[in-house]
Amino acid sequence: MATAAGRRSGERTARADGAGRHSTSAPTITAKLAALSANGATRPTAVINTPFYARVVRAEVNIRREAGFVQAAKLAGNSDIRVLAMHIFPNALPPMMVQVSLNLGWAVLNAAGLSFIGLGVRPPTPEWGIMVAEGAGYIISGEWWLALFPGLWLMLAVFTFNLLGDGLRDIVDPKQRR
Repeated sequence: MATAAGRRSGERTARADGAGRHSTSAPTITAKLAALSANGATRPTAVINTPFYARVVRAEVNIRREAGFVQAAKLAGNSDIRVLAMHIFPNALPPMMVQVSLNLGWAVLNAAGLSFIGLGVRPPTPEWGIMVAEGAGYIISGEWWLALFPGLWLMLAVFTFNLLGDGLRDIVDPKQRR
């Protein structure tokens, strides 16, 4: 949804520069997070970051729409839709993929952090934030591994999402395809 909105906005003129900018302020994020958490939704990070993704795609489209390869494709007789689908969008996709993978890591950290302070999922549900919080009470008694290992797995998951984003960028980036 955000990709399509950003692509449409980027292929037009810059009249929508301010669109969605108010959706990422701190009070708005807090309100959305509270509303989505209260309703039991599990995807508040994706909903909150939708305007961000739209702006990333829009910026990438704006950068590339005046590039030489786009002008050459238009002069070759390609329609605007074909130029967008075959030339602009494939070049705008790698930065988007990197942002998505980085935000997946942040989503995992946000969920664990909310669970750690008691605002996420409830204790019968296994979650790394709950495991770290419950294990923190046993650190003084010498059972440090109860908090260490869930924290290490959390760190490994975030690191894996970051590596995944770098790998996807390397695979999908047209500049790397030579």
